[in-house]
Amino acid sequence: MRVLAELFQLEILSRHKTKFTIVFTEVLQMQREYLTELNKDHKIDEEIIRQQLYQIDLEEERLKIV
Repeated sequence: MRVLAELFQLEILSRHKTKFTIVFTEVLQMQREYLTELNKDHKIDEEIIRQQLYQIDLEEERLKIV
């Protein structure tokens, strides 16, 4: 009985992780789109945009590992 309860908890955690991953991926995509638009403004330093896009890339890679 205990094993069944633990399996059920793992299933619930897996579902939550999947939902989190989907939502977080969407947030990262929205950030990427925002930065791409922001990059069209010549007043914004392009290097800052590149650094932020790189951070998004790293976050996406971390999601693939977990």
